[in-house]
Amino acid sequence: MAFDAESLVRAALAAWEEARAHEAAGRPYKAISAYRRGLTRFLGYRRSVHSLDTAAIYYAFGAMAREMTQQLDRAGAQRKSLEYGRMALVASHLGDPAGGDPQRIPGVLNATRAAPVHQRVLGGGQGPLLAPAVRVAGGAEARALLAGLLRKYPKVRARKRAGWPVDSGDWERGFRAVEPYIQAVSPSCVGLDDHAEMLQLAAESALLYRALSRFAPEYEADARRAEKDLAGMRSGSRPSGIRPSGVR
Repeated sequence: MAFDAESLVRAALAAWEEARAHEAAGRPYKAISAYRRGLTRFLGYRRSVHSLDTAAIYYAFGAMAREMTQQLDRAGAQRKSLEYGRMALVASHLGDPAGGDPQRIPGVLNATRAAPVHQRVLGGGQGPLLAPAVRVAGGAEARALLAGLLRKYPKVRARKRAGWPVDSGDWERGFRAVEPYIQAVSPSCVGLDDHAEMLQLAAESALLYRALSRFAPEYEADARRAEKDLAGMRSGSRPSGIRPSGVR
């Protein structure tokens, strides 16, 4: 019987729905288990298929990883939330058509309208349109999320490996296992300590949201929040908590 790679996508999306249901019902540990199962299926799919609609896959992968990171944080799993925050950064960065570069946003928003991307849906077929602005915002949110966790848990030393930056030429080999994801470092943060990495990611998030808000006004509130958080980090004020932007 031929291997059905698409079954891994369906399993990942089903696990995502299950995780959200557990979370809504107040079952955090079952939610975390379902999130982990779904992320593993996405890893398996990316490892098995080399010619695929990467934009939609990375968007879903990144969004699920961000949700799991927030769930781990609420559950008090400090080290794990930092690790999966790094996974969320990788997937969200790879799903961002601007590649984390604010200057590319105007061109990306125009160019990708001519080649629309659609979400992957549980039943198969073509799902809703996946706007390029949403994918860019996912990368901005992932940066804000990890920066917030680094600020919230300054004494937690989660593993990170500078030899596995997101855009490394060896990155494809990293899809064999989860470790390269949970130890990942953004290209702009290689060699930085945790505090400097926090500030760099927060600054990138603020710049991305601000550039995005000029073309998509619905992100104005996110831009202001990111700029406020960055100012607080630079001044050394106490964090008020991790606040996701709500991007899915």
